[in-house]
Amino acid sequence: MIENSEQHSQDNKVLPYFIFFLTICGLYASSTHSYLLFHSLVEVICVVVVLTIFALSWNTRKLLDNHYILFLGISFLSSASFELVHTFAFKGFGVFPGHDANLPTQLWIAFRYVFSISFLIAPAFITRRLNAAATLTFYAIVTALLFAAIFSGVFPDCFIEGQGLTPFKIYSEYVIIITLLAALGLLIRKRAFFDPHVLRMLLFSIISAVAAEVAFTRYFSVYGAANLAGHLFLFLSAGLIYRAIVVTGVENPMAVIFRNLEKNEEQMQLFIEFSPVALAMFDRDMRYLRVSRRWRSDYGLGERDLTGVSHYEVFPEISGQWKEAHRRGLAGEVLREEADRFDRADGSVQWVRWEIRPWYDNAAHVGGIVIFAEDITERKQAEEALRESELFYRQTLDSIPGMVFTTRTDGYCDYQSQQWVDFTGVPMSEHLGDGWNRLLHPEDRPRAFDAWRAAVEERAPYDLEYRVRRHDGAYEWFKVHGRPIRNTAGEIVRWFGTALNIDRLLKAQEALRKSEEDMARAQAVVNVGSWRLDVRRNVLTWSDENHRIFGIPKGTPLNYETFLSTVHPDDRLYVDTRWKAGARGEPYDIEHRIIANGTVKWLREKAYLELGEDGDLLGGFGITQDITERKKAEEDMLQLSMDLAARNLELEDLNKEMEAFTYSVSHDLRAPLRAISAFAGFLSRDYFERLDDQAKDYLTRISRGAVKMNTLIDDLLNFSKLTRQKVSLKEVDMSALAASIVSGLRESAPGRSVEVLIENGLNASADPSLMEIVLSNLVENAWKFTSKTAEARIEFGTVENEGKTVFYVRDNGSGFNPQYAATMFQPFHRFHSCEDFEGTGIGLSIVERLIRRHGGKVWAEGEVEKGATFYFTL
Repeated sequence: MIENSEQHSQDNKVLPYFIFFLTICGLYASSTHSYLLFHSLVEVICVVVVLTIFALSWNTRKLLDNHYILFLGISFLSSASFELVHTFAFKGFGVFPGHDANLPTQLWIAFRYVFSISFLIAPAFITRRLNAAATLTFYAIVTALLFAAIFSGVFPDCFIEGQGLTPFKIYSEYVIIITLLAALGLLIRKRAFFDPHVLRMLLFSIISAVAAEVAFTRYFSVYGAANLAGHLFLFLSAGLIYRAIVVTGVENPMAVIFRNLEKNEEQMQLFIEFSPVALAMFDRDMRYLRVSRRWRSDYGLGERDLTGVSHYEVFPEISGQWKEAHRRGLAGEVLREEADRFDRADGSVQWVRWEIRPWYDNAAHVGGIVIFAEDITERKQAEEALRESELFYRQTLDSIPGMVFTTRTDGYCDYQSQQWVDFTGVPMSEHLGDGWNRLLHPEDRPRAFDAWRAAVEERAPYDLEYRVRRHDGAYEWFKVHGRPIRNTAGEIVRWFGTALNIDRLLKAQEALRKSEEDMARAQAVVNVGSWRLDVRRNVLTWSDENHRIFGIPKGTPLNYETFLSTVHPDDRLYVDTRWKAGARGEPYDIEHRIIANGTVKWLREKAYLELGEDGDLLGGFGITQDITERKKAEEDMLQLSMDLAARNLELEDLNKEMEAFTYSVSHDLRAPLRAISAFAGFLSRDYFERLDDQAKDYLTRISRGAVKMNTLIDDLLNFSKLTRQKVSLKEVDMSALAASIVSGLRESAPGRSVEVLIENGLNASADPSLMEIVLSNLVENAWKFTSKTAEARIEFGTVENEGKTVFYVRDNGSGFNPQYAATMFQPFHRFHSCEDFEGTGIGLSIVERLIRRHGGKVWAEGEVEKGATFYFTL
């Protein structure tokens, strides 16, 4: 019985080859009868084979674990269309009248190009998925375009009657050969993915196709021997493909899928056995089917055979919580926990990542569950350490005085320190990527971004200064450094950068520059230069003004000897002696002469010496002042002082003479006035009744004139005394003084009704006696000039003007014409007649002189019949 079975198997292996041999013989016999019949049979058989492969691959595409055959099957549909039309376009069929042998040859070349290129591309889909619909659409488009090119005459000629094959056709055959050989090489490289039997037949099929192409390059007639041989090789190639895919797919489908179950089972067992995580597979009764080594070691199960053993027998203490999880998994639910904490009895903590997942049998029913558990304690500890390290890293970066940023290797910003966020007032998310660039000043933005991209592309350091918008909208300058961080291999792994706020520094530098410019201008204005001497190196440094003073161009090497050579020869020993004394600690503040460009100048030099710890002189800093003009002014002042002293002596003599003259005049004037007054009195007493009215009027006028003349002499003497009286300042109660004066006036004129307003608390630093004269004159004037006003009012108070206290006396009396305000303080100047208001016109002149002696000024405002106001300051 066994022998019969083996004999039957042997017959099954031999029979296909015998049938194939008979078919070859039959095809050859048909070629001797009718080459057209031979050609048609070969082509139709090949078309049937490739269409069968398409049908098989298309309908089993969901079962394939790679898409090599699916891709070939779809491409064979396109190849079959060209091959079928090529068959009916062959010479003798008459299907396409008007076309010669060029048409079938063109169709043949199109068929072979599609066939060979598809074989070259197909290995790419052994390990990647194929979009079957898209691929089918692509081949349909390619097929349509090639047919259109052939029948429109665009496709190159491949055969010319009387000449044979064209170079394009021959070269195309060689290109197709090379393409097929390349496909053969790729298939050999991917041999591990194929069943050995299927692989051998595919390889021989491609080799036969190459042999066919070689034969097709040798014939000169469609009925020649080369064409016959080529078609026989073509038939052989089709038969091998048919045997490899179609027959094997029916007899042993798993060989077509490239993996047999036994191999998959071995791989699956190896995968589970050596899985790096604890993995176990259970049936519906929670009996072990497979278990990994890690599961055994993690749970202390040793090497015992667990197949068929209940999980609950192995772990009788398992909790109800886990049993519920198993039940839910057997019900089709997937359960997982990424990090589950377990507190062990020994006090340690274990972290586990686990998952329970159902598996399904062929009937799509849950066959059991798979549990895997991974001890991630070390990973959790590493993650915690990493978090602490990152926290420390972030806190360290955030505590750096400057602002810090990091980017990826492509320049994408992925971190900005908190200082940057606080400064800009913009959330971190808006800084990431290229967002930081939007916070730059619009004028700096393109420059900064282009420089950054260039640094990233050239892998070079980044150094730039630009302005950044502050949270309140203002912009400040930053100096930014970016440096690539490299690994041990020298590759850039990221970028690290700092941004230092230099706004204050730039402003300080600008202020310093302006200060230096201002200093230079100030030195030029006041003719003061500065210098510094390094004694040890004997190097002298001058300011611009110093160069101008000495008349030595900038850039000239300077030292102490250079300076000493400019000193006037008569002063040189004195200057050198004083400098050496200064080196011993004595002050160096001298005046001397120099000769600059032939001109003698006077200078004042003052030095601030710098001494070392050992007391040695290190150097000095000093100033040089051109005092030539001052010296000249001093000489002029000396001469002026001498002139003034002589003038003062003359004035003193003149004042004494004027004083003597004043007393002499007053004495000489008073004697005749007394005589006039006496005799006028005698006449009035002894002869008054004898005189007529006109004589009496004359006599009255004489008496009044004498009295007035006497008053003028008194005022003149007082004016002379008061302007010479020494001022002695004390605190004066101005309010009380004014009230006292008003009280006296009220006693002298009890019948008058005058409203007097005096501001309380007015005080001033003044001479009490002189200030009494000032207020008496002003208040008495107000009292006098309101004598003809019905409702008289006098005010004494103060106002503030430009930060100074201004006293005033105001009345609502007769007033004055404003155009005469500037002349009313002149001596003996009056605006009213004596008949209207008595007076000599000397009072306001006295007021003006006394106020001026107090360092103040007095002025008046008024209008006729609207009163007057007199202001004064002290």
